[in-house]
Amino acid sequence: MKQKVILFFLLLFSKQIFGSAQEKLFQPNQNYIATMSYYLARKGFFAEINCMLNGIIFCLHNNIKLNLISDFFIYRQNCGWEDYFEPFTETLNPSPSLKHFICDGLGATFNVIYNYDFLNINVPRLDLKPNDIFENKRKIAQLVYRYSERTKKLIDHIKADVELPNDYVAFHIRRGDKVGEAKLDPQASIEAKKYPAKDYLEKLLNEKSLDTTTSASLRVNGFEIRNIFVCSDSYEAVEELKNFIEEENLDIKIFTTCKPSNKGWSTKEKTEKFENKFYEVIRLIADTDICLKSKYFVGTYSSNMSRFITLMHDNTENCFSMDTFIDPFPTKLHEKFNYKNGWSHA
Repeated sequence: MKQKVILFFLLLFSKQIFGSAQEKLFQPNQNYIATMSYYLARKGFFAEINCMLNGIIFCLHNNIKLNLISDFFIYRQNCGWEDYFEPFTETLNPSPSLKHFICDGLGATFNVIYNYDFLNINVPRLDLKPNDIFENKRKIAQLVYRYSERTKKLIDHIKADVELPNDYVAFHIRRGDKVGEAKLDPQASIEAKKYPAKDYLEKLLNEKSLDTTTSASLRVNGFEIRNIFVCSDSYEAVEELKNFIEEENLDIKIFTTCKPSNKGWSTKEKTEKFENKFYEVIRLIADTDICLKSKYFVGTYSSNMSRFITLMHDNTENCFSMDTFIDPFPTKLHEKFNYKNGWSHA
């Protein structure tokens, strides 16, 4: 009984903390100089979120109210953002007036934010500080990226089906037209290189101190790799890693939510034939949630999903990329700073 009472007050306290923090984003009584109507549109799911976070920080720093418009959000089921997450600002259904900024995260309409100097951000009430780019974005993401009750239940169900142990490493292995598998869509733009699945394991071993290697186990900094969660849009990547582990006679189990029917992301297919988009996105969110709780994570920072996982991961120093260093904001800041594993260094 005593434990239940303690748990109740802990939940109540946490709800008050997060509730008050959420209300700080765009306060109803604040005297804003302008309002931005921000469109969620047709980019990748985490590309939409990453760009939106930039827009939120821009607005907070410049005392601008940000509203969401989800009319053109490709992942919308009914409401848009609130189909998956708790609301953090007002969502507008009608078209905004011309007095509002119009910003959809694409092309010239996003140039003001795209080229903004996020080194000088200062919002004391949210503890956003100058020269703290990564942590500023992380703090806002923690306030905004909050599952709805329905999303919580659905991802908990998916995670229960996976039956993943507590200690594991996670790989985000990107496939489909974005890594040059043009057979899916010859017109798609190639964003990243395709890496063999085994390279992700080798990347982790190269980045961390390899303590011991036997014919059956691998240890990294004292942590024995026994379980790997594979987040991928193609089941071929899962099979590829399984085959490598069998060939090397390693005692490692593979876990995934990916199905044999998953053949890799196709931009054309997903924008034109996305009947089950809601449940596809829920699986994506569940995969992300699993990766966030991993002991080690390896992905590709050319992917917005991998960048977001690193942004939100409890141990950012345990996150690694197969390709580019992380750049928290899409600006020319990389000319001033080098980014590695999510942290900026002068």
